[in-house]
Amino acid sequence: MNIINDAREFYKEGYEFSISKAKGFQKVAEHSALENEFGIACSLNVLAAEEALKASFLVVKHNFPDAKLNDYDKIFKDHKIKHKHLMLLVQMQNELRSKMHITLPIMKQMLDIATMFANDKNDPLYISIVEDYNFIKNESERKLNVAEIEAWIETANEEKNNGFYLGLDFKNNKWIKPPFTKDKFEKERIYTADIIQTVINVNEVYERLERNKHL
Repeated sequence: MNIINDAREFYKEGYEFSISKAKGFQKVAEHSALENEFGIACSLNVLAAEEALKASFLVVKHNFPDAKLNDYDKIFKDHKIKHKHLMLLVQMQNELRSKMHITLPIMKQMLDIATMFANDKNDPLYISIVEDYNFIKNESERKLNVAEIEAWIETANEEKNNGFYLGLDFKNNKWIKPPFTKDKFEKERIYTADIIQTVINVNEVYERLERNKHL
């Protein structure tokens, strides 16, 4: 049991560190954009999304330490694998949001019944029902432009390199100078924020399930 608990704490620490890194990259990206360094800002957005992807794996490992996750080792070093799983993460969240939207009326009925018969609004069970309903409502209403995010992920690694480094088109003997703009940064900042929030919400689901076991 202690080995399992130690493993869970290890992965929890990794999750907290990686999600903090993701937020930090995005914060620095915003500061870079204020200095009109939009190439660097866009590249930092990609790094933030990659760190959030690591955090999503660590959330699962924290809750299921013995789980054998495909590509777990590779997400720490292989950019193609990271972006493949970023795509899967966005698609998973889109499906989950749809299912939450379906369950929302049921949760509303549960909340109405609990409110009607609750003798104590500070009762942990009642508070849990209220919080679960609000969480599902907020998540089901969160809008993700999945097609745009997927298109961004498709070219994100190349754009990250172009934003950080000077490139050379050897075939045509020309410098590679992609047009990074404020509008491009603002769109991609939203994509990154959505991905970070998705991972935070996955962690929140697991935490709620754990708390509700003890009610």
